[in-house]
Amino acid sequence: MTADCLIALVRGKLKASLLEQYEEMQQDALAGIKADEIIQSFDYERKKRSTFQYETTEEVKQEKAKVSLERAKEFMNEMKKLTAKR
Repeated sequence: MTADCLIALVRGKLKASLLEQYEEMQQDALAGIKADEIIQSFDYERKKRSTFQYETTEEVKQEKAKVSLERAKEFMNEMKKLTAKR
Protein backbone atom coordinates (compact mmCIF):
# COMPACT_ATOMS: atom_id res chain seq x y z
CA MET A 1 0.00 0.00 0.00
CA THR A 2 2.76 2.45 0.95
CA ALA A 3 4.71 1.57 -2.17
CA ASP A 4 1.63 2.22 -4.32
CA CYS A 5 1.19 5.62 -2.70
CA LEU A 6 4.85 6.48 -3.29
CA ILE A 7 4.60 5.39 -6.92
CA ALA A 8 1.49 7.52 -7.41
CA LEU A 9 3.16 10.51 -5.74
CA VAL A 10 6.37 10.19 -7.77
CA ARG A 11 4.42 9.65 -10.98
CA GLY A 12 2.36 12.80 -10.32
CA LYS A 13 5.42 14.90 -9.55
CA LEU A 14 7.30 13.52 -12.54
CA LYS A 15 4.35 14.21 -14.81
CA ALA A 16 4.07 17.80 -13.52
CA SER A 17 7.80 18.33 -13.93
CA LEU A 18 7.82 16.96 -17.48
CA LEU A 19 4.81 19.09 -18.43
CA GLU A 20 6.51 22.16 -17.02
CA GLN A 21 9.70 21.41 -18.95
CA TYR A 22 7.69 20.85 -22.12
CA GLU A 23 5.89 24.17 -21.71
CA GLU A 24 9.19 25.99 -21.13
CA MET A 25 10.72 24.40 -24.21
CA GLN A 26 7.65 25.29 -26.24
CA GLN A 27 7.82 28.92 -25.06
CA ASP A 28 11.54 29.05 -25.84
CA ALA A 29 10.90 27.69 -29.32
CA LEU A 30 8.17 30.25 -29.95
CA ALA A 31 10.41 33.03 -28.65
CA GLY A 32 13.19 31.84 -30.96
CA ILE A 33 10.84 31.87 -33.94
CA LYS A 34 9.67 35.39 -33.07
CA ALA A 35 13.27 36.55 -32.67
CA ASP A 36 14.18 35.10 -36.06
CA GLU A 37 11.19 36.83 -37.66
CA ILE A 38 12.17 40.18 -36.14
CA ILE A 39 15.78 39.85 -37.25
CA GLN A 40 14.75 38.83 -40.76
CA SER A 41 12.36 41.75 -40.96
CA PHE A 42 15.07 44.15 -39.80
CA ASP A 43 17.58 42.79 -42.32
CA TYR A 44 15.03 42.87 -45.15
CA GLU A 45 14.16 46.49 -44.38
CA ARG A 46 17.84 47.45 -44.29
CA LYS A 47 18.42 45.94 -47.73
CA LYS A 48 15.16 47.30 -49.11
CA ARG A 49 16.01 50.81 -47.96
CA SER A 50 19.16 50.85 -50.05
CA THR A 51 17.40 49.55 -53.15
CA PHE A 52 14.45 51.88 -52.95
CA GLN A 53 16.42 54.92 -51.97
CA TYR A 54 18.36 54.89 -55.20
CA GLU A 55 16.25 53.00 -57.75
CA THR A 56 12.51 53.80 -57.48
CA THR A 57 9.86 56.44 -58.13
CA GLU A 58 8.34 58.65 -55.42
CA GLU A 59 5.01 56.76 -55.42
CA VAL A 60 6.70 53.45 -54.82
CA LYS A 61 8.92 55.02 -52.17
CA GLN A 62 5.90 56.31 -50.26
CA GLU A 63 4.12 52.95 -50.24
CA LYS A 64 7.23 51.10 -49.18
CA ALA A 65 7.92 53.73 -46.53
CA LYS A 66 4.50 53.08 -44.98
CA VAL A 67 5.20 49.36 -44.75
CA SER A 68 8.66 50.04 -43.34
CA LEU A 69 7.23 52.38 -40.72
CA GLU A 70 4.77 49.73 -39.54
CA ARG A 71 7.53 47.14 -39.31
CA ALA A 72 9.74 49.59 -37.42
CA LYS A 73 6.94 50.19 -34.93
CA GLU A 74 6.54 46.45 -34.40
CA PHE A 75 10.30 46.07 -34.00
CA MET A 76 10.43 48.86 -31.40
CA ASN A 77 7.50 47.38 -29.49
CA GLU A 78 9.24 44.02 -29.31
CA MET A 79 12.50 45.64 -28.17
CA LYS A 80 10.62 47.55 -25.44
CA LYS A 81 9.06 44.28 -24.25
CA LEU A 82 12.47 42.61 -24.10
CA THR A 83 14.11 45.44 -22.19
CA ALA A 84 11.17 45.79 -19.80
CA LYS A 85 11.50 42.16 -18.70
CA ARG A 86 14.99 42.75 -17.28
